[in-house]
Amino acid sequence: MDNVSLPVLKSSDLYECAYYFSNGCTVKDIELVEENKKQVCFLFMTGENLLFLQQNYFKSEALVNLFDFRRAYNRLMNLIALAKKEATARSKEQAGQARVSR
Repeated sequence: MDNVSLPVLKSSDLYECAYYFSNGCTVKDIELVEENKKQVCFLFMTGENLLFLQQNYFKSEALVNLFDFRRAYNRLMNLIALAKKEATARSKEQAGQARVSR
């Protein structure tokens, strides 16, 4: 592949991301943000055909194999749960270090 950078899309819409994921895109990063006392998860998706898939999605022309979509959705849910678990562990570790350093 050339040295061309792939497009990256940021979304908190799990259905949208599952559509991209089930069509060959990958998760580049996951970001957790505090919003109204809750954690909101943003997925950063990337892939060669991402922009084409995005156009189809927002024109309501997105077609999926339901089995593949369901697997993609569940995989993303697992990645989000793992990211939240790791974030909780990090915050507990930082809180513990703050107590020790006093």
